[in-house]
Amino acid sequence: MDGPAPAMCFGTMFSQLSPFHYSDQAAADLAAAMQNPTPDPAGSDRGTSDDSATLPAEYTYLGQFIDHNLDFDQTPQPTAD
Repeated sequence: MDGPAPAMCFGTMFSQLSPFHYSDQAAADLAAAMQNPTPDPAGSDRGTSDDSATLPAEYTYLGQFIDHNLDFDQTPQPTAD
């Protein structure tokens, strides 16, 4: 497929930007910043009023899996030069 993909297909959002590159140290620094040094005690719940006590979390992952399969786009992606 030459040229841009038709408007109805998925594609690159910011094709004019150069690829982002990061160092191993930058990735390690980000991972360290994301770690929780003081985890919540067992049995504590910091959920919201929208959370369901009767709906297992697995349904979230199942829903994402189904959605991603419905949205799957097999349009060939452009190759890097």
